[in-house]
Amino acid sequence: MDEFTEVQQMRRQYENDPDYILHGLLYDIAEDVYVAMEEQGLSQAELSERIGAHRQFVNRFLNTPHNTTLRTVVRLATALGLEFAYELKPRGGSEAPADPPVEESAVEPEPAGVGADA
Repeated sequence: MDEFTEVQQMRRQYENDPDYILHGLLYDIAEDVYVAMEEQGLSQAELSERIGAHRQFVNRFLNTPHNTTLRTVVRLATALGLEFAYELKPRGGSEAPADPPVEESAVEPEPAGVGADA
């Protein structure tokens, strides 16, 4: 088996693993933060100062973001003048349901003997 086929099989094996997906998203976000820092000419120390954290905090995020919370992502994005946005969508080309699920009525039925027919 060649290396490409082996990597493809591993990818299929993990593509539905929430931890694998999370790590991929966090590394993408870390890369975006790094690019924004470069574009703005900001050092890790300057970004750390903007969010009120130690320089090690930003360094750790950029190098190993796997323990990152959404709060941290929003803090970093805000300090960089960026908007943090997300999108949930069907995976892998699957179509969204044609009709949204029907919600049960929040109105309670009237007790017997009450209403227009009483």
